[in-house]
Amino acid sequence: MMKKNRFSIKTVLFSLLFFSFLQIFFGCSQTPLYESSLSESISPSTCRIIGTIETIEDIKDTSGPCSTNQCVATVKINNVITRGMGFTDVLSADDIIRLKFAFTLSPTSEEMFPKLNYQFPGLKVGDKFQGDIEKVLSINLQGTETPEVYQIFNYDVVK
Repeated sequence: MMKKNRFSIKTVLFSLLFFSFLQIFFGCSQTPLYESSLSESISPSTCRIIGTIETIEDIKDTSGPCSTNQCVATVKINNVITRGMGFTDVLSADDIIRLKFAFTLSPTSEEMFPKLNYQFPGLKVGDKFQGDIEKVLSINLQGTETPEVYQIFNYDVVK
């Protein structure tokens, strides 16, 4: 005589599918650890990089937030993630660029930028970040037109 098996193949398959569904549903619905300032798509005129702050220049503008905060840094590119179609410069890992942070290298605050939706934590020498840079033909720094500078608006700190 055969013993009757308590578990049928249908029951086992149903249970397996049910637990797989739960794993997928709850595994994918976790909230991210932080809110990114970067959009998933990239603007045609920008290049998304991961970079490290090498030095911070003590340059002050004559007005605006960069008159009281540092905004220009020398950045080592660790990785070029993607480029927009209109970004024509060839950048690669280990390149060194000069980068102006539009919202300063200091932590931003509502008092400093009342209409800014995202507050940036600030960066110091040695910090790693990910952001979208764009080439600017020239930027006025301390009353002098400076050629060959890149500019960045949004960034995320990389741990």
